[in-house]
Amino acid sequence: MRPFMDADFMINNEVGKKLYHEYAEKMPIYDYHCHISPKMIYENYKFSNIGELMLGGDHYKWRVMLSNGVDDKFIRGDADWLDKWKAFAA
Repeated sequence: MRPFMDADFMINNEVGKKLYHEYAEKMPIYDYHCHISPKMIYENYKFSNIGELMLGGDHYKWRVMLSNGVDDKFIRGDADWLDKWKAFAA
């Protein structure tokens, strides 16, 4: 019986093993699960601060903030990004 999480964990055939071990294994992992526009990434957009990066357009974080009573000016309103970030972090 093979170990539960060996080097071929979740690889079910020889083609998969070849592709993973000869090509993908040493490559970096890019996790594009975010709410940043692909256009902004492509154009190498420079965010002004962490608030804009982490909160701009992220409706999941907005929902968390709204459900915890954060005033909408700190979510979608005109508060500056630093104050929005502080409201989220609180």
